[in-house]
Formats: sequence, C-alpha cells, structure tokens
Amino acid sequence: MYKSLTPLQKLYALAAKNYQGIKWTPQTGDYYTSARADLELYQVIEVKDGIIKTIYCDKQCSPQSWDETEFTTIGFGLHRVHVPLWILEQIDTNKCNIVPDENHVVVEILPENVAETLSSEIVLLDLSSSEAIYEIRALKAAIELRGKHLLVKKEHVKNEQLFIETHKIWLRPNTWRYVGEKA
Repeated sequence: MYKSLTPLQKLYALAAKNYQGIKWTPQTGDYYTSARADLELYQVIEVKDGIIKTIYCDKQCSPQSWDETEFTTIGFGLHRVHVPLWILEQIDTNKCNIVPDENHVVVEILPENVAETLSSEIVLLDLSSSEAIYEIRALKAAIELRGKHLLVKKEHVKNEQLFIETHKIWLRPNTWRYVGEKA
C-alpha cells in the first residue's frame, strides 16, 4: 500500500484530471487525493450497493462511506482526484514511501543485467521477429524503470522471473532484485 504522494505525483494526478480530462469511475483498490495543497492519499476499499468506502492511507482511522452517485460529482466530490496506479509506480518513486503488504514486494530493476541477457545483434537478426521485439521491449522497460522502486504483486514473481504489469513483460532471473518485503 502507498502511504502518501510526492509533489510530482500530485502534479501528474492533477494534470491527468484537469488537463488531459481523464474521467474516473471509482473501483475497489483505486487511489485518490484531493485538489487541496497537500500530499494526502486515500484508497477505495469497497464499492457496493451504491456506497463507496474509503480509507486514509497514512493514518489509522475508520473507513468512511460515501454515496456513489455523489462521490466525484457533487460538493467535495468535485475535488477528488484519481491517482492512477502508473503514477504511483513510475513517477518520482524513489522519494515515495512504498510499503509492501502481505501480497506485494518492492523490487528494483537492474538494466545493466537485462542488457547482458540480450542476444547478440547477429542472433537478434536471426530470431523470429516476436522474440527480438520481446527482448528489445525488456531492455526498454528496464531503462525506463532504472533506479525506481516498484511495488509488485508476489504472484508476479515466479521461477526467479519478474512480471512488470505496466509493461506486460517478464524479466529474466538476475535482472532485478528485492528491495523490501513484508515479513
């Protein structure tokens, strides 16, 4: 679970809503913030029977219940700002307080090791185009995620390989390392 936003993550979330005009229909697991000048983060924990239940991510407090029809449209609802998962995973993540839970681990990609696992230029030319594209996509993902800590579902770690959900790519063994895991 994420605890709070960084200033850059807040800026990206506000831009997604107010500049790109991205619409949001709240779903269980979604994160959101407000349009206030703070870095607070909230999570939708349940959407059921016309009620949305939320929690404040950085404090221990009781879940709050909101009418689903007014959650993003009336009164304070207009000031709720969805924080898409890609913002939490990819924007300014080294300064973010990522806290693993029983279902997640924190990992770091090792781009130099990804590069070492690639086939040589000559072999890449001989591979089927889908295999060559896959290897190039793996390197691209590793470069984009270099130096960032990622919160990854434990089920996405299998046989020492790691699935990067945002890039839809599996990374080979020794191309990533654990940074944190809940005991």
